[in-house]
Amino acid sequence: MDVRPASTRISAVIPAYNREKTVTRAIDSALRQSRPPDEILVVDDGSVDQTRDVVAGYGSAVRYIHQRNQGASEARNTGVREAASPWIAFLDSDDFWLPDHLATMQTAIEETKGRAAFYFSDTRLTAKRGSRLLWDVSGFAIDEAFEVAEDATDWVMRRIQPMMLQSSVFERQRYLDHGGLRRSLRCRHDTHLFLRMGAAEPACAVAGCATEMTADGEGEGEGEARVTTAFGPGTRSYSNETVEMYRDVLDASDLRPVHRRELRERVAHAEIRLARFALEAGQLPSAALALGRAILQSPGAASSRAIGILRRSGRG
Repeated sequence: MDVRPASTRISAVIPAYNREKTVTRAIDSALRQSRPPDEILVVDDGSVDQTRDVVAGYGSAVRYIHQRNQGASEARNTGVREAASPWIAFLDSDDFWLPDHLATMQTAIEETKGRAAFYFSDTRLTAKRGSRLLWDVSGFAIDEAFEVAEDATDWVMRRIQPMMLQSSVFERQRYLDHGGLRRSLRCRHDTHLFLRMGAAEPACAVAGCATEMTADGEGEGEGEARVTTAFGPGTRSYSNETVEMYRDVLDASDLRPVHRRELRERVAHAEIRLARFALEAGQLPSAALALGRAILQSPGAASSRAIGILRRSGRG
């Protein structure tokens, strides 16, 4: 008989798009948890390969949901809406959990009485990224088995956030209250979610590595390589998404003045990058508008960069 309290039940949500070759490893890692999830939902985002048949092989152990192709963010949102548990653990279909991930998370939730909006552990990055631990890359550490920040703004505003979706557990209702993952953000959706849910709100860091990332799915469907090429940090799309993300957080969050200034500076820097893209494309009106928006957001942060761009373009 299941004696877990209803308040700590956890649903695993796995989005999948053309993942017939990797989804079994993800599902198996969920089923082999020392504290298994209370349900596993695989949300198939319109796959055209044999993903449906592969998932069907697990029978009633996995709940399969099919939707037309709308992107990974909406697949995760669908999973959260359909989930029956108050806590949601995401797992990417080409990654896998280490065996004690959910047990460790449940302990942290119970010990903190579930007061954090989300709980996150460390992630081992892909071999292409040196197989390093994300917390090391971010410069993040805690001294205890878990640590709650009643205001997690400093954590989520790190230049490299120490949290990733596939190593985090979210309180379902608060996730929904914040609108979930924003579909319009292709590459900054996760950063935006953590900012929205951690800015001026509690979060809990949980020691240990939860997830091993792989590069097995790159180049397939909406694999990481394809998204990075179209929406990576060196692209105009990335800067547009950065502006959208930070503006939304500024509008929606009860931030302290120091954090509000920092976000305005980040918006200004992204607008300056958009001005540079526009100048390089010969789009002078667009460049002028972007420069104007940057100065309105943060005159000090924008002015020196704007002068440098104009000089390099030969227009100042």
